[in-house]
Amino acid sequence: MCTGYFVVLVRRRRHDASESFGPMVQIVTIDLAPRGIDLPADRIGVVIAQPWLELTVAEPFVCAAGAVDRQLAMVDRTLDIARQAPHGKAKTHFTILPEFSVPGLAGAARIDAALQADSWPVATVVIAGIGGLTKPQYAQLLAEPHTHVAASNAADQLQADEWANCIVTWVKAANGTVERWVQPKIWPSWPENNGQYQRMFRGKAVFQFRGMHAGDAVPYRFASLVCFDWIADAGAHKVWRWLLDAMQQEAAGGGAMLPLTWLFVIQHNDKPNHETFLRELADFFNPVTCPSVRRQETCVVFANNAGKSIPGRALTHGCTSLVFSPNVTFQRPDSYFTYSNGGPRTRGNNLVHPRREAVFREKGSCVHSFVQVNPNAVVPGAAGHTLPIENPEVYPVNPAETGPRTPGATVAAGVKWLNDSLDELACLSTQFPESAMKAAVAAAHGANENDFRGKPASEAVRVFAQASPSFQIEKAGGARFDKFADDWDTPETHALEHVVQTLDVLRTAFSDTSAAPGMDMHGGATIRSTAVDILAVRGNSHIECVQHANKFMPHARRKVLVVTRDYHNTRLGNRAGSFLRVGQTKITSPIRFNDPGSNRIHLGSHELLDCYLKTSTPAELEASVYACIN
Repeated sequence: MCTGYFVVLVRRRRHDASESFGPMVQIVTIDLAPRGIDLPADRIGVVIAQPWLELTVAEPFVCAAGAVDRQLAMVDRTLDIARQAPHGKAKTHFTILPEFSVPGLAGAARIDAALQADSWPVATVVIAGIGGLTKPQYAQLLAEPHTHVAASNAADQLQADEWANCIVTWVKAANGTVERWVQPKIWPSWPENNGQYQRMFRGKAVFQFRGMHAGDAVPYRFASLVCFDWIADAGAHKVWRWLLDAMQQEAAGGGAMLPLTWLFVIQHNDKPNHETFLRELADFFNPVTCPSVRRQETCVVFANNAGKSIPGRALTHGCTSLVFSPNVTFQRPDSYFTYSNGGPRTRGNNLVHPRREAVFREKGSCVHSFVQVNPNAVVPGAAGHTLPIENPEVYPVNPAETGPRTPGATVAAGVKWLNDSLDELACLSTQFPESAMKAAVAAAHGANENDFRGKPASEAVRVFAQASPSFQIEKAGGARFDKFADDWDTPETHALEHVVQTLDVLRTAFSDTSAAPGMDMHGGATIRSTAVDILAVRGNSHIECVQHANKFMPHARRKVLVVTRDYHNTRLGNRAGSFLRVGQTKITSPIRFNDPGSNRIHLGSHELLDCYLKTSTPAELEASVYACIN
């Protein structure tokens, strides 16, 4: 073993003569102080990859042959972003790549080469999950210079039919020396345990790294676990408990409190919000357990792979997040950039208090860059309105695929929600495949979708504020506020569907229809030489919709076509027709500046859809819509 090691073997006390101890987990402590790893005490720069993986269907679970080059490019891209440190700190102190995300020895070599380069800053750490390794490959990894492993995890401990799932921690010392520590996963998940050809080697040790914060005598410590190791019973108890017990024994011997500053859990977890996974946090942060191990400032970092190959919503994976102690005093923003407060809307449960966590909204393939704030850096009282994360930016894994959800910058919650909803919005061409104009309306839909994806945050919010009477909520005192984006749900989805499908039909009929950014309304068009703004509203009744539309009417300078849709998408009845001035205001009616309603033309969504379904060409559709408004 190299200098700087000491090993603590922890065994729980026997409660009765029949109890079996099971295997022990070794806690191997690495002293980073002699290596000059003086991490800041208040804020650190972090980059976390969240890649889409394509793995083989059987152990040892490696990157599929056709995806290796893409995964290597992902490793290079992540390291490049970390090297640039866009989060604003002087350097990226921790770079994290999740479980299985680094393709074998070739991927490890890429990380070695990057850290050996002069351009990679010193006093930094890279933590990466390496794809499954056969015994010969594992031995080759350990044979590289400056590579360390616990004796219980040496290559000769593997049987011929065993493979290893490893986390590797690289450290670049102040003098430029690069070392790495290899830690095999301790407990297999079900797919790993359900082996057909080989068994997963069960690791027997966890590295914990200790050092001193820059500029003071305050110590820090961190350790890493691989996915299922977070919840697995490894012999007498959980793996994290072996770690805390070892620190508790060390603290007792020295008569002092020891901090655990970071615990990194790298995952390939299709159910990151599973109750079993999240309930473990309460036990981990319980101050009665190992009271000499200080966890008030601990940041648990869950770094997961992506749930899909492109940005967007996903039913699995994602939810890369940071979780803190119940005692933290961070502020809880209503709807901040890039990350949410978690909670039931994000997690599907309330097992983690929203003041305790930050969950990155993007579940698709991306790279996260941010500054993590140490809870100890929060100033008590009103002056300490501090968020747990600063400068949270989202980058595409492929630089050529920059978009509104991966712009290489922060992402407003409204922009993320709007773009995710556009992904799932059904086009009329699929809802009514028998229509003769399905190709034309599909083209119009694509153009409208592109327009909406370009909208900045303020306009994204305005889309829903104009389209839905229920978008505002009343708070104490009677004041009304727009819903925050993390509270948007079915009403906003329905409103967006109405807006886009309205514009799809109108764009098919009137080719210059546009929903481009910068418009006051949902869109605009020229209808037989008359410039018209377009506003689409969906509510419980047509009357409610038009009352809502009246709030957004500009001064009578140009015509506004208001398309309303009630709860059941019914036709405009006699009462509604009279209220909406149908038959009085037409496209050809003059605008009277002393009559605020003279610039408004009203059309029901049902009638507009009828026009689309009963015509066969854009020209016929244009004539049919024109007849309805004139």
